Amino acid sequence: GAMWFSLPLPLALGWIAAPNIAQFYGCALWLTPWRTRLCEQYKRERIEEWFKQVAVLDPLPDVICIQEVTNLWFDSSYTSLILKKARELGFIHSSLPPLGPRFPATLANSGLIILSQHPLVSTGYHLFRNQAWFDLFAVNRGCLYAGVDVPIWGRFDVFTAHLAPNPEAVANLLNIDNQKWQLLSVENNTALKQAEELFAFIRRHTLRGGGG
Repeated sequence: GAMWFSLPLPLALGWIAAPNIAQFYGCALWLTPWRTRLCEQYKRERIEEWFKQVAVLDPLPDVICIQEVTNLWFDSSYTSLILKKARELGFIHSSLPPLGPRFPATLANSGLIILSQHPLVSTGYHLFRNQAWFDLFAVNRGCLYAGVDVPIWGRFDVFTAHLAPNPEAVANLLNIDNQKWQLLSVENNTALKQAEELFAFIRRHTLRGGGG
């Protein structure tokens, strides 16, 4: 995954805390749509606990970027819970991808959310044209944008994305011999292609002032 902010000075990813600048916080919650009888994932409990941790951040971030809140086409309950908890903390503005998957994916959307305490002047979403074969019919990969109007500083352009995983990581997850997986996988450069799409998406929104 990845996050980008267009700011007046270079800043690292993650939680950015410094005097007199906008505060950003990013997290991958791993709220995957998969359910199993063998492993209880305690998703709702993890959402509750995560917001307790956010609530004690000092200062409270202006913008939060969340990944891996994947919605099934018939179930968006985790997103609804997150938006509810966010509003309780003052994050009343949000940018979201389409709640359901886009064809040919049949299970889940991209799982991206941008939350903001401040008004959003524009939003946008891009579904990557390049999808790994193991994602293609299951889950969308894409990038999300929000133009945030932050007091004192003015407008910030915020981007978050979730790129395809490294094939080696997928092989480890599925307990497949990596050499055999490399022979099966023809998508080793999918993440690079998605990154190119992401940068084009960023340029498109920042050069024309967002929107669309």
